[in-house]
Amino acid sequence: MSTSLCDSDYKQSVQTKELSGVTIIVCCYNSENRIKKVLEYLSNQITPIGLKWEVIVVDNASKDKTSAVALENWNRTDVPLKVLYEPEPGLSIARRTGIKEASFPYISFIDDDNWVNNTWIKSVFDIMEKNPQIGILGGKGTAVFEGEKPVWFDRYQRAFAVGPQNSQSGRTFKPLYGAGFTLRKSAWDYLHDNGFEFIFSGRKGSLLTSGEDSELCLALVLCGYHLYYNEDLTFEHYMPNQRMNWDYVVKLYQSFGRTWPILSLYKSFMDFGQKNRIIMQRRWLRILFLLLLQLKKWPGYVAYLLDKKPGHPGQIGFNYSKSALVEMISIFDDYPTILDNLRHAKWFTHRKSAKS
Repeated sequence: MSTSLCDSDYKQSVQTKELSGVTIIVCCYNSENRIKKVLEYLSNQITPIGLKWEVIVVDNASKDKTSAVALENWNRTDVPLKVLYEPEPGLSIARRTGIKEASFPYISFIDDDNWVNNTWIKSVFDIMEKNPQIGILGGKGTAVFEGEKPVWFDRYQRAFAVGPQNSQSGRTFKPLYGAGFTLRKSAWDYLHDNGFEFIFSGRKGSLLTSGEDSELCLALVLCGYHLYYNEDLTFEHYMPNQRMNWDYVVKLYQSFGRTWPILSLYKSFMDFGQKNRIIMQRRWLRILFLLLLQLKKWPGYVAYLLDKKPGHPGQIGFNYSKSALVEMISIFDDYPTILDNLRHAKWFTHRKSAKS
């Protein structure tokens, strides 16, 4: 896999050391009751002298006082805080708004319910500086519950951006969850400058759409960048009672299932061999695979129907595969165009032509 893009990032970083630092972006939607604590933890950061950083709060079409509360609760006079208002809903849109205003090469996205440890800025900077091939860096979320932890939570914690993302710190080939991930700005600039557009839009308000984080991770892998996990980069992730119900988990996995047809397309361009790639890119074979998967999941679903116990994996597996099948059918006619657009995307073809 080519490292030329990463090498150029490293050279650029060396040439612009005076601009080096970390930008924190917090994308918010109706966050007036959550943003204060997020900023409190950020204000407690311990950083070495000379390490520059900033905080950007993106108010994404909120209907409350998110912007005002953010401005009122920032007490670090040595670190700038900027509040931006983005009227068009969508997480990917809000993130792009923040990225445009970012001053530094490492951009750390903190959710409005994430409380980062007090060495977050320093750790992010050190890891990204020492590993110029990293496109996205992820950490480890720990759940903090408003009430009692549900008995099923540990099995499904990854769906809530909680828990380890790899067996140990280091490179990973699985997409990282979006809470607390850090993006190399020059990697984003490469994608953007070469026409990259998200197929997924990310969450809009309270709608449980997803896939944007994984799409970005896979796109950067196809460009030659690495995904990296560090278990010492920790944050607490607040779990309110309204999210700690089984129906919410089922809806989450239905949303994840809807992302499968597109994410599997991205994965089909990875090094699985030509034969596997052809199989993975045939829409009829995709339909057949999902039909067989549905049949395979039926016994587990029947077991759930006999039990009806919250947390039953049979319900999750069946609903995930069903959503994937429904989505694959819905995009069936457009699938060849989506595949062709991805295959010939400028950001991807440039990477292929740069292979050493």
